[in-house]
Amino acid sequence: MKLFQILIRHCAPKDCKESTAKWIVAPDDETVMHYIDKELTYGAWGDRDKEDSPFTIYDEDYNHIGTETYFERMLRLRGEFNDPDASYDDAYYGVTHYGWEEGIDITEEEKATLLKLGIIEQESV
Repeated sequence: MKLFQILIRHCAPKDCKESTAKWIVAPDDETVMHYIDKELTYGAWGDRDKEDSPFTIYDEDYNHIGTETYFERMLRLRGEFNDPDASYDDAYYGVTHYGWEEGIDITEEEKATLLKLGIIEQESV
C-alpha cells in the first residue's frame, strides 16, 4: 500500500488558496483518481469523462500526437491541480481543483500508526 497526499486549490476572483485536503492509503494512482471523483468532486470527473472526451494531446511544438479521455488525462497529470490547462472559467464563486502527489510505500505498522494518530481514515479507499 501507498500513502498519497490529496491536494486542493480553490481560486476565486480575488484570491487563491492551496492546501492538503487529506491523506489516504491506496494501492495505486487509479484508485486515488476514482476516490477523488467519487468522494470529493461528487462524480464531476466521471461526468466530464462521458461528456468532454476525447481530448487532443499536443507536444511542445503544438503538433497533434494523440487523444485521451478525461480520466486518462487526470491519471496522467494526477488531477486538475497539476493540469497547466485547468479551467478557471466561471470563477465568480470560486473554482476548486483536486490532485495528488505520488504515493510512498508504507508498512502495515506505519498504516496502523497513521490510523491511531487520526491522519488517515480506516476505510478511506
